[in-house]
Amino acid sequence: MRLSGRLSGSRSKSLNLTMSKWEYCGSLRAVEERLTTQQLQERAWAAGFEISQRRLEDWRYRGLMPRPERVGSDGKAPRWLYPAGAEEQLLALCRYREATKDLEAVRVALWVDGFPVDEQGVREAIGTVLVGMRNRVEDALAEEARRADPAGEPVTPETALDALAYRAAGVHGNRPTPRTIRMRRAERAHGISFLARLFMGYDLDERLADAKLAERAMGISAGRRGPAPYRWLDGKPEELADLRSIISLPVLIKAAETSTDVELRRARQFARAFVHGLPLIALFAEAMLGPRAAGLAAAKNINQADPEFYCMLVPALVAALRSGYAENLDTIQTALDGMTALAPDLEQLAALPEAERKRRIQIAPASERPQLRRLLQLQAEQQDAKTGKRSKHKI
Repeated sequence: MRLSGRLSGSRSKSLNLTMSKWEYCGSLRAVEERLTTQQLQERAWAAGFEISQRRLEDWRYRGLMPRPERVGSDGKAPRWLYPAGAEEQLLALCRYREATKDLEAVRVALWVDGFPVDEQGVREAIGTVLVGMRNRVEDALAEEARRADPAGEPVTPETALDALAYRAAGVHGNRPTPRTIRMRRAERAHGISFLARLFMGYDLDERLADAKLAERAMGISAGRRGPAPYRWLDGKPEELADLRSIISLPVLIKAAETSTDVELRRARQFARAFVHGLPLIALFAEAMLGPRAAGLAAAKNINQADPEFYCMLVPALVAALRSGYAENLDTIQTALDGMTALAPDLEQLAALPEAERKRRIQIAPASERPQLRRLLQLQAEQQDAKTGKRSKHKI
């Protein structure tokens, strides 16, 4: 399976040209402020997070938040202000903490996002998270083996894995795979089992027939059909098994442990392109082709993923670079960066008063107006899901 790099198709480019014509005077983005500790806490409170000074100090100590700097005095009392951008970093940290209590995983996610965190601990943090993940999977397989045979007869990890996959296939919701394609439970279970074997590094030679079901279970099989700009999967489904040398857990752990600073920083660039560009690709595809377009439904909320995802993505990219995929990744990054460049225009258009926004849309060619309206609606829904108001709770 190969990613063709055709993620920024002609339709997206057409929209890019249209959006570049929109005249916009002045910036709608608020100037980044330098805040006191109290002001920072108040901003967090307004977003739905109750942060104590002790918690904030702990995060500063761990290198997850910048320290305030002395900028003068109020009378005899020193005045301390956080660097610009601290509010955005704190809110991102709080959102990640909603998904996990593992601060090492949060450290990696913040680092990928480009926030100033203690970089020296990133490599160790990735390894710690991945080893913990492996231990949890092995514990789950051992527990399932005991459940499968109460008499205590030996049950292989792979047999236990099949049983877990069948149970997972019957779970409602999008865990562990998005339900964008209707499948029988047995077929979904075979697809999930294939993916789990791939992730654990098990042999797949006798399971290659399930690769097609794995693509359907992931919701990406539509990437093999549809209009050319959105047909981004090439090769046979069985080639999915080749990714074992890049994304299996044993490979990820080794890549994390042996990665150089140069490899980590390059992987971070690719990771940021994926995390910020794929959701935009998915939004454009859905606006053009419908909710199941191009098999990218699962990518729509990738920028809201559990921080553990970042701990898998970074070493997977290191492994891909070592396996000779640098040119392929460069092609994809170029496409994704081109889409990311649209984000400010889209945000500015969405932030305009309704009457002005409608007037700007009228500038676009008539054939593109429905897609633009749908794109803005989808973008608003995604933004609401990411930063929507929460009931106040302590972090």
